[in-house]
Amino acid sequence: MMFGSAPAAALLGRAPPVLASPSSPWRRAFGSVGPQLLRTEVVDGVALVTLLGPEGNLPWGTRIFEHRINPLLMRQVNAALDAAEKAEVQAVVVAGEGRFFCNGMDLQYITANVSQSTQIQTDAENLLA
Repeated sequence: MMFGSAPAAALLGRAPPVLASPSSPWRRAFGSVGPQLLRTEVVDGVALVTLLGPEGNLPWGTRIFEHRINPLLMRQVNAALDAAEKAEVQAVVVAGEGRFFCNGMDLQYITANVSQSTQIQTDAENLLA
């Protein structure tokens, strides 16, 4: 959807890159990229962002297919929205692959990183606003 001359993705709430420090748990586990948690494609002016549902666990124990909101997923959603900020993208659709769309906040990550919980919550709210 276009509002004036702004692409749809430009109007969405955005979280900053979350926990980008080299000492964050997902950086230690995966390096700078991490596992691919989503796929993005543009068809007829619509950016489709699909949360992937492979088997397996993240280093802190969360099952990947639950699509829980954690810094790694937020970082990849932000990158997908950055890619959607093109004039030809008129709408952004987010879908989940597998049994779940999104199971909410990643409480296992928050439990393992209590000192970062307030910032994670704020970043998630900004992203989903």
